[in-house]
Amino acid sequence: MLFSYSKSKEIKMIQRGLLQFFIQCVVVAIAYLVIRTDIITLKDGVSEQSLTEYYQQFLLLIVILSFSYIAKINPKARSFAILVVGFFSCMFIRECDGVLDKVYHGFWLVPALIVTFVCIFFALKDKQGLLSTSAKFFDSRYFYTMSCALVVVLVFSRLVGMNHLWQILLQGDYIRTVKNLAEEGTELLGYSLLAYSALGFGYQVRKIQVSE
Repeated sequence: MLFSYSKSKEIKMIQRGLLQFFIQCVVVAIAYLVIRTDIITLKDGVSEQSLTEYYQQFLLLIVILSFSYIAKINPKARSFAILVVGFFSCMFIRECDGVLDKVYHGFWLVPALIVTFVCIFFALKDKQGLLSTSAKFFDSRYFYTMSCALVVVLVFSRLVGMNHLWQILLQGDYIRTVKNLAEEGTELLGYSLLAYSALGFGYQVRKIQVSE
């Protein structure tokens, strides 16, 4: 009786939910350890050449590779996946602006625009597939995690990292490292959740593909 109850559909749903919560806790803990290493061990003040920045780029690569994998294994989802790959590739290029600016300031915009037009061109080849997969993704639980993560990365981290805010808060004791910690730490949190949701959605698509 006890064994059959433990295998019920409701219990399995609860177990999956708790597992996802645990995994997200681990993902966020890793982000904290990266920042802690930058501040305490490396003492680099979370600069543009810090472990935190490199880890952000690594997480973006995970997102890009996850949706590239979806585009490869699922023809129906290919158009949508290509569009998402293009979006996050542009974010990755923007994160690498420190290297690209060696060509000239703002050069990152050139490869970003090329990626944008190429991905939109290929995505629009299958408009029905693009619409269908977009609807399924927006209805997926992973979309809610990804949308919240994007809000954190694109909006909140930018607002919380405004120099004017920290200058008022710290006044004569203004230290840029404190501002960097708040901004980059918040951004890293968002990227961590982005990578988690991308991997989760990729796994979900793979399960559907295998069952078919």
